[in-house]
Parts: sequence; C-alpha cells; structure tokens
Amino acid sequence: MSVLLGIGATNLLAVPSQTVGAVAAPSRTALQSVRRVGEAYLRLRPTESEREILRAALFCNLRQTCNNVPTGDSASHLNSELRALVEDDFASGRTVLLDGWVLSESECRLCALHVVG
Repeated sequence: MSVLLGIGATNLLAVPSQTVGAVAAPSRTALQSVRRVGEAYLRLRPTESEREILRAALFCNLRQTCNNVPTGDSASHLNSELRALVEDDFASGRTVLLDGWVLSESECRLCALHVVG
C-alpha cells in the first residue's frame, strides 16, 4: 500500500488536482506493480471491473456511507484515511491472496482503479 499511496492514490479517486499538490512522479516499476496487482484482482473479482463500482466500494468502507464520493478532501487527509482503511481491512480479515501476497481489499481496489482508469 505504501507504494500505491506514494504514487498519489488520490489521483485514482479523482480528487481535484488543486487539492493534490505536488506529488513525486512514480517509478515505472511501481506503476507496473500496481498494474499487475490491479489486473490480478480484476481477474479474481470481475464484478468489480467498472471504475464507479470500485470507487463506491472504497468510499462505502472509507466513509461508512455510500451517498456521495467526496471530492474536496486534501490529499494528505485522504491518504491518512486510506491507510486506516487498509489497517482495518487486515484487522477485520478483508484480505486477498494474490500471487503469494496477502493484500487488503482496499489496496487491491486502488490498484484495480489504476487499471480501469
């Protein structure tokens, strides 16, 4: 998750660019890893292959409400909430086994968002 959050997970969630600020460009290797995880997750869960489904699933967990996906949060606040969600995923057993790695559902969904655009 640190790689994903490090590349600006807020960009995947369509937070307006004025709230993101300067984010260092991700390495090619990091992006390839994110893509591989996202593709593997989508093969495992093809029902989540649409951007809006993934965003809704993330924000339903993140905000405990499915009404609206917020767009005005700062990048640091959103990243902090995403980190907490990943920790909660592990604590609650919401994990996915992909290629020998145990990842949180939220990590996988963020990677899948990168894949589906």
